[in-house]
Amino acid sequence: MNSETSCSFLVDAEGAAARLPLVESIEVAGRRLRVALPATYATVPKQAFPLIVPLDGGAYFGSALEMSRLMGETTEVHHCIVVAVEEAVGTDFDAYAAMLARDLLPALSQRYRVAANKTALFGHGVAGAFVLQAALTRATGADQFIAGNPDVALTDAVIRKQRAAYQRNGGVGRRVVLMSAGAGGADVVRSVAANMELIAGSDLAITSRHLDAVPSSAVAVPALVHGMRALLSTGEAYGAKVAAMRSPVMVWLMKYIGPA
Repeated sequence: MNSETSCSFLVDAEGAAARLPLVESIEVAGRRLRVALPATYATVPKQAFPLIVPLDGGAYFGSALEMSRLMGETTEVHHCIVVAVEEAVGTDFDAYAAMLARDLLPALSQRYRVAANKTALFGHGVAGAFVLQAALTRATGADQFIAGNPDVALTDAVIRKQRAAYQRNGGVGRRVVLMSAGAGGADVVRSVAANMELIAGSDLAITSRHLDAVPSSAVAVPALVHGMRALLSTGEAYGAKVAAMRSPVMVWLMKYIGPA
């Protein structure tokens, strides 16, 4: 059983791609990518869109696609382009970062209307540690970063290396969203956030949050959704543009069950 079917938070990638429009497969530098354009891509021909890139071998593409479309339609977040890189992150972080910077991200910006300074990388576990390295090294060309329960040992190695190598550049608006779940997760993320702030100072704006009700084994998709909400927020309340959600009863209810 693969991760796409074993976790209740995940949406089947093939099912989502078959059901929803504006999804295509392309090849860049010999690597297969799956690209989902927002519903407004064709109707607003001059608009550029944020880019979300889950670095997970495609496992979370269905969920990212479904949730970006849903939150975009309710006007909670800005519509965005979602790209699945089917080559998962390995342990050679430098080589993977070079591939993103040299091949994939420039090709996507040339082919699609990607908004400037609005490319976000998402990773969980090993890929989460890679995302944190990408945030500290600026090696990928991405500007925003979401990490869910990053691998502890690999993250420690990233922190140790960057303590010696990092050079501050006065802040360039890069944002990091750190998400954790499970026993001990909150302490780990707090420690990582504190260390990254000591290294990068104002170069990075770091937000961290622990998801109490989510088991550590299922943190990836909730982390991705909360990260998209933090980075792509329109400022609109959840469901504000949906008529059924504006009734007094629903407004009162969503204070208790809606997203924080």
